[in-house]
Amino acid sequence: MTENNAGWKEKKVSRYTTRLDKSVGDRTKTVFLKAGVAGQPEATGYGEVEAEYDSYVRLRPFLRMPRVRLLDRGDEGKFLAIQKVSGTPLDELLKQGKLDEMQRALRGFITDLAAMWRYTLQSIDEKQLVPGRNVRLIYLDRIATLRNHDAIHKIIDKRIVINGKEHSSLVERLESSEKLLANTKEPVMSYAHGDEMLQNVISTPGEPSEYMAIDPRSAGAGYYTPAQSANYLIGSTFLYNYNWNSQTMRTYNNRVEIDYSIPDSFKEKDKVLRQLFIELVENLETLGSAEKEMLQEYLFSNLIRTYIGQALPGNLAKLEPNKVAHLALALELGTDLVGVLRTPSYVSRAGNIG
Repeated sequence: MTENNAGWKEKKVSRYTTRLDKSVGDRTKTVFLKAGVAGQPEATGYGEVEAEYDSYVRLRPFLRMPRVRLLDRGDEGKFLAIQKVSGTPLDELLKQGKLDEMQRALRGFITDLAAMWRYTLQSIDEKQLVPGRNVRLIYLDRIATLRNHDAIHKIIDKRIVINGKEHSSLVERLESSEKLLANTKEPVMSYAHGDEMLQNVISTPGEPSEYMAIDPRSAGAGYYTPAQSANYLIGSTFLYNYNWNSQTMRTYNNRVEIDYSIPDSFKEKDKVLRQLFIELVENLETLGSAEKEMLQEYLFSNLIRTYIGQALPGNLAKLEPNKVAHLALALELGTDLVGVLRTPSYVSRAGNIG
C-alpha cells in the first residue's frame, strides 16, 4: 500500500481497480477507483469509464446507488471514483442462508426496478436500445447456432421428458422461438440496470429500500425492454446462484429423459427466490401481455446456451457441470413461466413444494 500527496493510501485490488483509504477524524473514508480502456470490456462492462459514469448518473434517480465521480488523472487517464458501499452482496447472503435479509434487499430492488420501468416507459425504437444489447436479435441469431451444434443435433428430433413430464422436441421448440423472435417486437422499452445479478445488489440494512445497486450497464440512450431486464435477473440467478443435486440424461431411439433436482439444503432458498421472481413477473405483466411472452423466449435462449458451452470463458467452468439442469429449465420456463415458478418439477416430483 502506498500513500499519495493528498493523504490517501492506495492499494491495487484488481487489474482495473484501486482502493483508496483516508482517515477523517475517527473514521476511515474509502473510495474505489475504476480504470477502463476501450477494447477491454472486462474492465467495466463497457471498456470506458465514461459510459459507466453516465449509467450511474442516469439511474440514480430511480435506483439506490453509490455516489460516483469521473476523474481525469492526466497521463494515467480517466477513472471512475465510486463510494464504498457497506453491506453484503445478495449472492453471499444466499450462500450464508441469511434469507430474510436477502429477501428484503432483493424485494426493494425489484420494487424500484419495476417503478423505473413504468416511469421511463416509451414506445419501442430498437435503434435506442443499449448498443450491442438487443436481446431479441441476439437470441434470434443464436437459433442457427443451436440447430447446428452437435450436442443439440443429436437430440433435436426426439421427444424430451423432464422429471416425468413430456415436452415438445427441440426442433419444434426452436421453430416456434424463431417465428416469434423474427415477427414480434416488444411494444415498449424503458431504462434498466442492464446487469441485474445478485452480486450487483448489496444489502444495506437500515437504509431506505435496504439495498444498493452497483455496476450498471446503461450506455448510449440507456434503453432496454422490461422483459430483457427481467431475463437478466431471473436467468443469471438460475445459472450462477443455484445448487443442483442430481442431473441425469438418458437418450433412447425416440426420446430423451432428463431428471434433475435441488438438494434439501437449497429448498428454502429456492422457495424465497421463486416468490420474488413471481412478483417480478407480475410487475412485468402490468406493462402488457407481450412482455411475459417475450420473457419466456429470452429465458429459453439464455438458459439453453450453456448446454452448448456458449458463455464467457471465465464462466464455463461453473456452468458446464449444470448444463443438463439448464437445458431442462430452458424448456420448462420457456413453456410455462409462472406455472413452473409456482410448482417446479425439480421440487414437486419429490412432493416438497412449500
